[in-house]
Amino acid sequence: MSRSSVNFIVDAIVALLFLCVMCVASIVHFIFPAPSRAVGWFVWGLNLDTWSLIEVTTICIFAVAVLVHLIFHWTWVCGFVTARVAKRMNRRITMTPSARTLYGVSMLIGVLTVLAVFYTAATFATTGPHSP
Repeated sequence: MSRSSVNFIVDAIVALLFLCVMCVASIVHFIFPAPSRAVGWFVWGLNLDTWSLIEVTTICIFAVAVLVHLIFHWTWVCGFVTARVAKRMNRRITMTPSARTLYGVSMLIGVLTVLAVFYTAATFATTGPHSP
């Protein structure tokens, strides 16, 4: 299978997953009433908790697909950024494959660090109902 065919398939999967995320999010946020009033409500036999779980799952699968998409296009992304920086600096810049890999891994570590910090901050800021 050619690289173009693989890219097309990955892009089609990303588009399909985006559509799934949007459909499920629309059901969760526009069809169901507020969570405090959603008890007893069902859409196609599924309650709000189940739809919320489906929403999170589709978002996670979508995120992985976007990551795969980015990995497949990483050489293009690095080339694009390098060309723009080189143009601003008025000089030629070349990037080796190992440098591209290093930037990619660094970016992934950065994104995961931001997510971990956000999750940790939310965990420490979470409060439960107060007892009377």
